[in-house]
Amino acid sequence: MSSFKYAVPLLLLWCLGALSLTGIGCGEIDWREDDWNQAGRNENEVAPGNAVRGQLLDEQVVIDNEGRFVIFVTSDTKTYALDLQDGTGHWLDIPLHPQRVAFTKDNRAIFLSWPACMFESNGSWITMDDSIYANCNDGDQNVLTIVDLPSGSVLKKYVVPVRDSYLSINESGTEVICWGERDTSVRVDMETFESQTYEFSDYIYDFVWSAATSEWVVVHHYPFDGDEWKCFPVSDQDSARIGSKLSFFSSKNPKKIKKLLVPNCAASIEISPDGALGMLAPTWCHSSFSGADPVSIINLESHSYIETVPGFGPVDFAPSGEYALAFGRKNTLNDMTGILTDTLYSLMFLYPETRHTDIVNLGEILPLYTITPDSRSVLIYSKESIETGIWVVDAETKILSKVDGPNLSLSKYVMGTTNEITYLADDGLYLLDAEAATLDFVPVDCLFWLPGRISCNPNRIGILPDRTRLILGYDDPMDFLIYDIADQAIVEAYRVESDGTSL
Repeated sequence: MSSFKYAVPLLLLWCLGALSLTGIGCGEIDWREDDWNQAGRNENEVAPGNAVRGQLLDEQVVIDNEGRFVIFVTSDTKTYALDLQDGTGHWLDIPLHPQRVAFTKDNRAIFLSWPACMFESNGSWITMDDSIYANCNDGDQNVLTIVDLPSGSVLKKYVVPVRDSYLSINESGTEVICWGERDTSVRVDMETFESQTYEFSDYIYDFVWSAATSEWVVVHHYPFDGDEWKCFPVSDQDSARIGSKLSFFSSKNPKKIKKLLVPNCAASIEISPDGALGMLAPTWCHSSFSGADPVSIINLESHSYIETVPGFGPVDFAPSGEYALAFGRKNTLNDMTGILTDTLYSLMFLYPETRHTDIVNLGEILPLYTITPDSRSVLIYSKESIETGIWVVDAETKILSKVDGPNLSLSKYVMGTTNEITYLADDGLYLLDAEAATLDFVPVDCLFWLPGRISCNPNRIGILPDRTRLILGYDDPMDFLIYDIADQAIVEAYRVESDGTSL
């Protein structure tokens, strides 16, 4: 069994001293516990199309795969669809508090709303007016609503027996899986509107579509017994990791399931751009910081386990596929690899093809990281210490540099096609150039387009699929500007009225 080779670059790795706090292990949580992660891959990017587990709707500007529809939720939790093709807007009959949305390729969308029931002030359950909620008696339900976006009409509603749910959609947009933190998932055929419930024998931790193999991959929490541990090399046997199981099945034959045991705790699984490898890296395996935090590598094509290496997640693959990112802990790296690091935490560059690892010292708290579209830079910042601003790691030299500009966070942002990120933060539009490590305020003159506005600083942002134009959003009233990046100019403006029309 091959192993990763570890090396600390022989150049000056700058330490994130400004990130040093007295607390140890701040922010080591998994994406399931907080969609706005405190550590790991930054999931706050407002990318167009379908996110891996459904697009978040909370204070976002969500754009469909084709760039025609802008979906947003107002402060009073009403859902609207703005049609950029004909300039109309529709109020959508979505239950209150919609959480996520996924899109098909025929201008349909499926919305996930939670909860299906709500509490009265005295703590008793109440139901909404729609008879679909007649059997609503606990909080373990969600509502799925299929909408035709051009007309705004509701095509189908379902109550699903899944709590704390996510949406996973296949590449063709014909199947959506709604799943949560238990052993039940619901498959919806977006062409026939038929739904089917799947009961698994084990707790579901993640559910993703692998386009390369045309299979669904499910990660289960699966405590090993003694005999199951014997299937792995002694070096991989660590009962503190508990164990997990992967299920693979095709949508054409859901009953034909392939299973794979992994000597690691259950976690979200990240898939390489070519679909060949999966990485599974938990954040919660060991209660002690001296424990070995593993990153398990899986061959998704052969459904086989490859190896587990030191490090912990959440992990992410660079768009180029050249490397993946994980975190390392000082004691673990020293005990298991002999590497001595200057700080408690490190950023680990894992190179799957060469089985090589590079280490960058970080500090005593964990940041969120974002890989730029060209894979040349990694942007990091910490919610635990926002005053430190944003830092850039050069993926080739591993040099860490602080971005020159205001100390802002990457809390809402969109990524362009080059080594730049344009993003919205702190009531204003800013442009971050990762190569130059600069952050500059971008003035937006909206008064010609939106007379009467007090401020032209947007508080919502999106980007069209060709990544040439931004969607800048404003609250109360709901105004939107189309901003051309190359021309640095506003080219269209929309106002969505409360009656569902737009001007």
